[in-house]
Amino acid sequence: MRISQAAVGLAMLIASPATAQTTEKARISLNAGAGAVSSTSSATPGQAALITIGADVSLSPNWSLRLEAGRRAPSTRHWVNRETMYYFEAPDGGSPIGVASTVVASDETLADLALLARRAWQHGRRFEVGLLTGLDFRIVRYRWRTTIPTSLTDPDQVEEFVSDIRRTLGVFDFGIDGGVRVSDRWHVVVYGMAGLPLQEHHKTQVRVGAMVKRAFR
Repeated sequence: MRISQAAVGLAMLIASPATAQTTEKARISLNAGAGAVSSTSSATPGQAALITIGADVSLSPNWSLRLEAGRRAPSTRHWVNRETMYYFEAPDGGSPIGVASTVVASDETLADLALLARRAWQHGRRFEVGLLTGLDFRIVRYRWRTTIPTSLTDPDQVEEFVSDIRRTLGVFDFGIDGGVRVSDRWHVVVYGMAGLPLQEHHKTQVRVGAMVKRAFR
């Protein structure tokens, strides 16, 4: 009888840490945030608002994986550029007259997606800071309309060339966040990140904001 009781007690001791560990690893939080993100393009500098939703999946007491999907506002930016010069014979026989082709272009951000690893440090029962690193992708639709004049006397005589492509641009993010526990389930977090571009001729992306997290076990 004592052997049976001892065996049951040993099994419970073994199972308890395993159960606690499984529960900790399975912990997840759903996140909703808002902030600002800078453009990586020299043609369309400036910032846009960024709304995100996502989740933090706990891998261990200190490590988690963050998945995010976002939408920018404004999502589309336009610019106009005058490019190649074309020369026509002057009607009076003078020097050739040059006219430039005009390029009207836009880039539309269809979605922002991020996959980040997070290392956390707990400070007391309410405060936590974390380091973030990972990849941030932006799905972009580029559109160009190039107009080339074909007549000096009739401005309506032009040739137009239109192109429409989609690309995925990426940055390597690293940053920091800090949060406060409002209750057992709710957290408020602020963050700041810098994204090094993975493509040439692009600038560093800066992203800052705040999010609310709802934790589940």
